[in-house]
Amino acid sequence: MRLATKWTNSLPPKDKEGFKKRIIASRDVLDRLKRMLQEELAASHKAAGKEDNYSLPAWSEFQADKLGEQRTLQMVIDLLPKD
Repeated sequence: MRLATKWTNSLPPKDKEGFKKRIIASRDVLDRLKRMLQEELAASHKAAGKEDNYSLPAWSEFQADKLGEQRTLQMVIDLLPKD
């Protein structure tokens, strides 16, 4: 299992290994969270591309909001452990 270094960057060296073990022990919860976030990301992509949205008076703001949402979701997904 690979873990993003951001999880342990600011931890004292003596705490890093114990923290990694707690993350591994929570793997099933983190995997479920990852799937939920991926579903949200897919829904956001789908909503951003709907033709109905092109007629919105504030379409550019809507798109900017969706892009920010997608970027944030992807950032969190990238922090979660990888196989």
